[in-house]
Amino acid sequence: MLYLYIEIEKSTLTNKEDKMKIKNVVIFLLLLIPTSLFAEQRTVIKVVATAYYSPLPNQKNFYHKSFKKEIEINGKGKTFSGKPLKEGIVAADLKFFPLGTILYIPGYGIGVVEDTGKAIRGRKIDLFMGYGDDGLARALKWGKREVEIEILRWGG
Repeated sequence: MLYLYIEIEKSTLTNKEDKMKIKNVVIFLLLLIPTSLFAEQRTVIKVVATAYYSPLPNQKNFYHKSFKKEIEINGKGKTFSGKPLKEGIVAADLKFFPLGTILYIPGYGIGVVEDTGKAIRGRKIDLFMGYGDDGLARALKWGKREVEIEILRWGG
């Protein structure tokens, strides 16, 4: 970001006319600077955001009634890119959000696209919420929401 800083000693501005001249010069200089330097371009996209978790064999509750079924649906704790699941990982359609895309998701925080999902197509994202009973509880609490996400950096 560009900042314009002009320091003028008070004693040099002796009258109202001098003060107006300085004010006009500053306004003129500001008009010469492209407006794109003052505000960053933001990309905001409306998506449907769901949540997922990774089951543990010894947890008490399962959404699909068994550990085996949960593994079939939610995977074995690894992302599409081969990394272990951790909070902040987002599953997305790679045609819309390439691997490595960094997102800000209201109510969730910063997430990075590192996973995919069978049902995640188009403008849908799936947010990883954790492991076991705690992860399941957080995923259920999140549910399915329409949110406006901000692209902080495109991957690819």
